[in-house]
Amino acid sequence: MHPPLEAGELARLLLTTLREAHLATCDAGQPRLRPVSVALVEGAALYIASFRRWGKVAEILVNPRAELSFLDPSGRHLRLTGEVRLREEPALRRRVWETFPMMQRYFADPADPDYALLEFCAQRVRVKDGWELEYREVPVAALQPPG
Repeated sequence: MHPPLEAGELARLLLTTLREAHLATCDAGQPRLRPVSVALVEGAALYIASFRRWGKVAEILVNPRAELSFLDPSGRHLRLTGEVRLREEPALRRRVWETFPMMQRYFADPADPDYALLEFCAQRVRVKDGWELEYREVPVAALQPPG
């Protein structure tokens, strides 16, 4: 068991150490959950790469509301509620593509038409340590790195 951390500190720790999450979207009233890799975190903005043809992109274009859930091996949990949007700016696409080398196996370059860059904007943040029964609310501003 880990020593208890302040909620904002725990949220930042999980965001900086975990890259695998589950993204929940909605498809005509049916929840859809799938694993995703977070390519880049900038405060409350998280960037996820996807193939443009995949269902999550179409679902987000219809309904941008979504949740991201992170879980570490010891049971610490981070839950983000927010909205997702497709980002097309060439400079941002390039920065994320260069930051996350795994993408370079799937997309020829940042202008690849199959590459969809999704920006998840957190509007609500909750954390729970493995031993806690209830989530703790975290101000979204607490996701910004200290300093």
